Amino acid sequence: MFTFLREFGQETHTDERRAATSHLIHVVAYGVLIGLYCLSIAWHLAASARHRRAARLLDSARRAGVADVDDDQGC
Repeated sequence: MFTFLREFGQETHTDERRAATSHLIHVVAYGVLIGLYCLSIAWHLAASARHRRAARLLDSARRAGVADVDDDQGC
């Protein structure tokens, strides 16, 4: 294992095919992780917008005097 780490750190691979495959696997793995982070960011931005909209609707309902306005919304 330490030989692999030494080779990996110095980029002096004994098997260039294994090294190429290893680098491609890392590219795919990091690409998937970055994609998931981007999706998470988009989801949280959309959720934030939904909550802001719900808060505006609740505030306008309170100002209009609508009875039985509940912050909980059944959650």
